[in-house]
Amino acid sequence: MTPTEAPDVTRIYSITGMLPGDVPLIRHRHFRAPHETISQAGLVGGGQWPRSGEISCAQGSLTFPANFMLVGA
Repeated sequence: MTPTEAPDVTRIYSITGMLPGDVPLIRHRHFRAPHETISQAGLVGGGQWPRSGEISCAQGSLTFPANFMLVGA
């Protein structure tokens, strides 16, 4: 993990209550493996008491080049 990513990941884990008390800064990437029956709130976040979802905790993103047209009726 780069030095600029570590504080961001540490903040997310602190907000979600998953930061261990003896670890001031997370320095390695965590592997997230949600179950296939995860709810939408569990995946993207939210719920009655809003919390970060698995997507926020994973801290990974990819950008794929794409051109598309959405047509709705």
